[in-house]
Amino acid sequence: MTILRRPDPRTVALAGLTTCAWYAVPDVVGPRWGRALAKTAVATAGTVLAVAATRDGRELRDGIRGAVGEVRSVLDDDGRADHRPDTAATDDDNPTPLRPQDGGEEVVLRAPVAAGAAVVGLTVTVALVVAGEKWAYRRGEALRARGVRAPHTRVGLVVGLLTAALASVDVDLDDEPAPAAPAAA
Repeated sequence: MTILRRPDPRTVALAGLTTCAWYAVPDVVGPRWGRALAKTAVATAGTVLAVAATRDGRELRDGIRGAVGEVRSVLDDDGRADHRPDTAATDDDNPTPLRPQDGGEEVVLRAPVAAGAAVVGLTVTVALVVAGEKWAYRRGEALRARGVRAPHTRVGLVVGLLTAALASVDVDLDDEPAPAAPAAA
């Protein structure tokens, strides 16, 4: 069951403002290399602010701290692994799959199918993102050709509003209720 949570207003604002700034860069920076540098700065600043100031960022930091703590608990003071197996290794520790010619049942390999589906999904996603980026840039250039002031910023405002609207839909897929907001002092 999925649960809709009340969206974090900082997440919504950061998503919208970062997206708007991303698409407004061609109005502010002329050379292509400068736009690449400015967009890198916008993306970095948006990511740092999101991790530092949002509920999802806090959850991410807590998860990373927990993982680091688990790794540290496994390592010695000198950085070497301190755990040793309790039992001697046996053939059952890494069994080879039985093949039909060996008298075993046929092994169904699901991992390659899942990996292939993930690659196809990632490829389609990247293609759609690139197409969207090209469309937004062409739209801004078409507005510039018509003499509109700050054409890329206008495209950025529309796309930023759409991004903020999408960010305001906060779905909790873990079936865990959202943590209570701290009481204001």
